[in-house]
Amino acid sequence: MSQPEPASESDLRETLEALELPPESLRSWFEDVKGFCHQHGGRPRYAQLLELMEECLEQLPCD
Repeated sequence: MSQPEPASESDLRETLEALELPPESLRSWFEDVKGFCHQHGGRPRYAQLLELMEECLEQLPCD
């Protein structure tokens, strides 16, 4: 299976803004997704999703 192209930072920021959720809610949601991934196969199974969640978390403002 081919790898999808990574989203640009501006595309990712635009997508996060379109969700219309406060940063703390997004942070909680992304951390929940990461927790699920780690409990159900970890990086070998969910590498791309974990990478996306990490990229999303990096785009959120610091606490």
